[in-house]
Amino acid sequence: MDVSYMLHEMCHNVLSAADIKAIGKSRGFSAKEIATPALLANFFLSPIGVQTALQSLSREEVAFLYFLKEHGQEIGIAPFSRIYGDASTGKKWYHGTFTQRYQHTLRQVKKALVRKGVLLMAEQVNGGDTKMERWRFRFPPEFEAFLPPLLFDAIALEAPGDYQEDVVRTKLLKITAGRSAKPTLDPIQYAWKFKDGALFMGLEPYSVQRLEAWQNACWQASIPGKKRVWSPQETASDKARVYTSIQATVYALAQLGPSEWASPQQLTPVFKVFCNRDALGEDVCEAGWRWGRLARQEVDGRMLYRLAPALSAPASELDPASYLRSPTGHFLEIDLETIPYQALAELNQLTHLEVIEQRLLAKPNFITAGRAPASVRNGPLAQWLRSNASGFKQMFEQLDKRWGKQIIHENLMLARVKDLSLKVRIEKSLGTKGVVSLSDEFIAFPVGLAPKVRRIVGQADFAVKEVSAS
Repeated sequence: MDVSYMLHEMCHNVLSAADIKAIGKSRGFSAKEIATPALLANFFLSPIGVQTALQSLSREEVAFLYFLKEHGQEIGIAPFSRIYGDASTGKKWYHGTFTQRYQHTLRQVKKALVRKGVLLMAEQVNGGDTKMERWRFRFPPEFEAFLPPLLFDAIALEAPGDYQEDVVRTKLLKITAGRSAKPTLDPIQYAWKFKDGALFMGLEPYSVQRLEAWQNACWQASIPGKKRVWSPQETASDKARVYTSIQATVYALAQLGPSEWASPQQLTPVFKVFCNRDALGEDVCEAGWRWGRLARQEVDGRMLYRLAPALSAPASELDPASYLRSPTGHFLEIDLETIPYQALAELNQLTHLEVIEQRLLAKPNFITAGRAPASVRNGPLAQWLRSNASGFKQMFEQLDKRWGKQIIHENLMLARVKDLSLKVRIEKSLGTKGVVSLSDEFIAFPVGLAPKVRRIVGQADFAVKEVSAS
């Protein structure tokens, strides 16, 4: 349901006269502005009184509105039990109906959020067997700009704090050295490997985002705790995302201003809402600092945290000559002690990488560079390669000449089919995504479809003649 539909339904079919009066009082509407449901619908999404109404909410309620903001659509009644509880709260077994379970929750939602004029409420058609299952709620996007800070009482400090940058650098050094130094907790799905000249972390190519995902995985694995299991009485339509404590912490700290810091205790309502459970903020933040994801500093005897500088942040205009050495000009030796993480990601998109005698080397590769995004291919690092490494200069000059004139493919086969009926048969069998019809008598298709092409040709009583590339 979109916002306009929910607003119309709420004002005309859900709210009682007492509800409308309460909304008017909370938002500061005049008697004329709430005289009829249609007038209330006209004024409800205006900024009138929104900031005042939101400021009156509890910290948990504010956190829940941030949660709804990230959810981005309507939600059922069940997730509201994270802040208001329900009839099953504190009971090992609960045998009541869905309606009985959430009656108290619904009353609290209407009193604390709907009647404050900050939440939309409407009944979804075919949303469940009972009315309680069909109720849907949504935080209007128009109100998002007025939300109070998610982390209350944040402290402004100019000092940068400290963070464990060596943790990530040690991971990088394992590419060539195979070092077993700390960190020892290293999930197998993020292990280094090379495939076709590209550096991979598990099944995905190396990138700054993948490196941060590795940090988060190690961070999460270092925090004990059981995953929350949904009760069978919570239907699929009532479920809302349950964040890990790591995801919730990163999201919350990302809301801080450039010089703001927060204490672990400020994360308590965030964990309750986003994770649907309590978590010890001190343990979560300390583990985040150990794995290089958080920065910290101590003020008046208490530890404060914020996100560590992003790995993709510019390396203070670091000269590539400080981390790239070119003994012959035809390949580059990469210094893993100093190379910025983003620079390695760009080299992974521009060059052929391989390890020789515990050295990571980058070599020119026409096909790899041709596939790189324009922002990387024309970026500062690529320009430096053009100017300072003769092999790469030749590669880029060749690429420039052929750009827009020649398409380079790998794992592609070319076939000449003189018989028109056979060519049509192959094209129909492989479909538009499996074969490309070229000029004259030629077609192109992926190497993986070669057995199918041979079978089609054989069934049509034609012979296959293969010619290897010279």
